[in-house]
Amino acid sequence: MSGRTPMAFLNRIRMKGFKTFARSTEMIFEQGVSVIIGPNGSGKSNIADAVLWALGEQSPTSIRGRSMQDVIFSGSDGQRPAAVAEVSLTFDNASGVFPLDFQEVEISRRVTRDGASEYRINGVASRLIDVEDLVGGVGLGREMHSVISQGRVDELVNSTPASRRALVEEAAGLGRYKKRRDRALAKLEKVNANLLRVSDVEREVRGALRPLKQQVTAAERYAEASEELARLRAEAAMLALVKLEARIAEERLALDEVSARRGETERSLEQLREERAREEARFTTALREREALSALYHQAAADVDRVRSRGASLEQRTARMEAELARARRRVSLAVEEDALARARAEDLGDGPAKAAGRLRVVSVAGETLAARLQEARPALVAASQEEESLRDEVFGLEAERARALQEKEFLAREMDGRSRRAEDLAERSHVAVQRLQEVRNAAAERTGMVQAAETNHAKVEAEEAAARETAGPPPGEAAPR
Repeated sequence: MSGRTPMAFLNRIRMKGFKTFARSTEMIFEQGVSVIIGPNGSGKSNIADAVLWALGEQSPTSIRGRSMQDVIFSGSDGQRPAAVAEVSLTFDNASGVFPLDFQEVEISRRVTRDGASEYRINGVASRLIDVEDLVGGVGLGREMHSVISQGRVDELVNSTPASRRALVEEAAGLGRYKKRRDRALAKLEKVNANLLRVSDVEREVRGALRPLKQQVTAAERYAEASEELARLRAEAAMLALVKLEARIAEERLALDEVSARRGETERSLEQLREERAREEARFTTALREREALSALYHQAAADVDRVRSRGASLEQRTARMEAELARARRRVSLAVEEDALARARAEDLGDGPAKAAGRLRVVSVAGETLAARLQEARPALVAASQEEESLRDEVFGLEAERARALQEKEFLAREMDGRSRRAEDLAERSHVAVQRLQEVRNAAAERTGMVQAAETNHAKVEAEEAAARETAGPPPGEAAPR
């Protein structure tokens, strides 16, 4: 170093949505003098405004606007308006002119249409005062003359000695310290105002000390009386507490006994539940068996009815066959009698063959006719006899089947009665178990209510004791509350 003061060099400017720079625009500056040339209205002055604005300029008129939202690009024929305006200045910090451990220092400012503003130093959100302190130490800032706009040259040439002195101080880097001094003076003014207020409060407190001393004396006497009253109340509360604790102990013993009984009852109830489940399972099985037996019972009843109807039909057929058999037997008897009579008459007429030739022929024809009729009736008689035997066998079988069906019907009826009695017994046992459980629960609830009442009385005594302590006030030696 040759004794020269380090200087801050602006490397580049990046603008987006600022005034006429709708798109992101970046300008890079080399070491030395850089000149921007362009016709009027091309936006050269907007670059200087961007530098001032990024360094913290707060006056819209200094950047040729009426409000800060005027710096946001308002749109053109082929371009939509921008939502935000952002300017970033990048300085070379290789010489360490900025008190930051970075080779480059980037200062950014961003504003939206709703008025929200944001400052960043190397991407970290910062306050305006942080930006002013950082750039003020190197001779930059919105109030310094590092950026001279149009019309400011004549103003500087024709300025007063005081203005020139301010310019020299800013160029020398004293502006930052003047701002610090101004902030310190403002803080001192606030401290002086607070001291005056403290003095007023002190005078008011001193004026109120005399009656407070009288109140302290009265409070001490009241505290002594309150302490005695609190002691007596505490003794009474302790006696009540001892009695209450004894009663609580008794109730807890009773509660433990009830809990033990309840546990036993619950175990018994669990066993009854298991037995009930088993009985219900057996009842369900018996019910299914009963339904099956009922079906068999109805089937047997239907078979009995069918056998009865069939037996009645067979009895009718048997009666008819017996009537036919009787008629056939009578016809056979008649035929036999007629044959015998014819033979007798033929024998009587054997002496007069000549006379009785014609009669014999008639009798012979009649005998042959009767023999033929007898021969014809004989197979019918044999068939009727066989059918009668068959019908008798079938009637005997139906009677046996009917007797078996009646026996099965009676057995099923007895089985259904037994199942019904078992179901009624199971229901009665379940009802008794439920009543017993309800009695145990009522007893446990009564014991629990008594214990809770005792605990409530104990809490009430403690609350009365606390209220007595608060009423008695602070103990002797302590100041009474204001």
